[in-house]
Amino acid sequence: MQYKWMLTACCLAVLAFQGSALTFGEEILSDEPACTYTFSQAAFAPIEQDNDELLQTYIEHALAAEAADGSSAAEDVQEEGRHGLRGRDRILYDCLRERISAVAAGESFDAVFSLSLEELQIEDLAWSAAELGVPAIVDEENNTIYDEAVQAAVEKLFNMDRVVAALTLDCPYELYWFDKTVGFEVYGPGITAFYDDALDEYVLGFESGVDFSFTVEEEYALDTYQIDPSVTGGIAAAVETAGSIVAQYADVDDYEKLCGYRQEICALVSYNDAAADDQSTPYGNPWQLIWVFDGDPDTNVVCEGYAKAFQYLCDMTAFDSPLVQSRLVTGYMSGGTGEGSHMWNVVTMHNGGNYLADVTNCDEGTVGYADLLFLQIPESGSADDGYVFPCEGSSMYFAYDPETMDLYDLAELELTFEGYVPPVVFRSDFAIPAGTVRIEEEAFAGAGMTAVRCPEGLEEIGARAFADCPQLERVYIPESVSAIADDAFAGCEGLTAIYGAAGSCAEELAEQLGCDFYSDFLMH
Repeated sequence: MQYKWMLTACCLAVLAFQGSALTFGEEILSDEPACTYTFSQAAFAPIEQDNDELLQTYIEHALAAEAADGSSAAEDVQEEGRHGLRGRDRILYDCLRERISAVAAGESFDAVFSLSLEELQIEDLAWSAAELGVPAIVDEENNTIYDEAVQAAVEKLFNMDRVVAALTLDCPYELYWFDKTVGFEVYGPGITAFYDDALDEYVLGFESGVDFSFTVEEEYALDTYQIDPSVTGGIAAAVETAGSIVAQYADVDDYEKLCGYRQEICALVSYNDAAADDQSTPYGNPWQLIWVFDGDPDTNVVCEGYAKAFQYLCDMTAFDSPLVQSRLVTGYMSGGTGEGSHMWNVVTMHNGGNYLADVTNCDEGTVGYADLLFLQIPESGSADDGYVFPCEGSSMYFAYDPETMDLYDLAELELTFEGYVPPVVFRSDFAIPAGTVRIEEEAFAGAGMTAVRCPEGLEEIGARAFADCPQLERVYIPESVSAIADDAFAGCEGLTAIYGAAGSCAEELAEQLGCDFYSDFLMH
């Protein structure tokens, strides 16, 4: 088993504004670069993550957004940087951000963003020498535009320090494909000088738009400014697949959800022995979740991919119990099919106990197949010394590494020795509106629901309120109910379970009707 962490810091980028033609009237004056502009350290601060980790965080955001409301990751991003921009800086930011997000989502594969004068809202923009703060715009003797005028215009046009700083602040994950060590170049705008009769002097304006060329990181590139569709194109498939898995298990209890996620992941991928055995394999997709959910049976992962895929499904899930959560942990594993560095999950269940979930070793052909190392209790051990699990006549040993021990509180890593028993869960297909104090006589008589949830604060259930409901099986009655008519559920032959507080009217009703009564349950 193998996992890798890799971090790199980006370098400063050089941005060149290059005019394709500097013109005076109809005559080309110069085709040399107008000026060169270098970002300051503060404006283009290094992001302490590598491109692969940025990609996976972008996917995580996309998956979470899909699970929440069907939105895209591009719609669910921060805007701290943008809020500090004004005027044309904000216009440029918005134009670039839209295109950056499209590339990140696999909707576009071109990292050269051409913006017209109209898009930049500078088509009618022109400045006099006084407005630029220079003595003159045109050197009439040599028939050229002064460099200082061009420099002043470019600096007046946009504050690229601020724009780039805002983009790197707000869109670090959308820029996972960007090679920060190389940077990017900006060519344009085309600058022209013309004589303004009203002012009786030359003014400087713009005749063509701007090309922003972002360098694509090698792993994601077809060429310098082209993204490889085979890499980013899998994101949409991953989002759809992961979202569909969560939806598939939405109506089952927490334990069934977790078991379902394990089964789905193991059905989608196999262990990538080639990547694990070859130390020269670059850290990338074999260690990430996109190859779990991309729908391609030929793209497989090592333990890190299994564990991250399980973690992301859990992160997207609305569990019945607020206590249920999964944590990614790293450490050392020995026994069974191999030994070495490993990544797995620790899951806290509704009873507050922590359980090991090693999805990798639950896959077919592994020592823990199919669930011997999933939500199971150890034979012996501790968080400090590691845990031993019995497994088909052998033993598996799992020990946390120092990084994991530093990352979590000890209580979050200590595994329970109490076997897990899934709780009773109440699910309703009909909820009486909140604020209802009394259910009137025959209010729902003859209705076709199977499970009814009465609202908190309800006080009374009237005569024959649910009479003759042949499909009714389960009812939740809150402790606030103080009166239930004797015939409130007359003719409900299928009613088998009442849920409520011990000692309440709900328990009395269950005894009266001969139904099962549950006071220890989770509300779905």
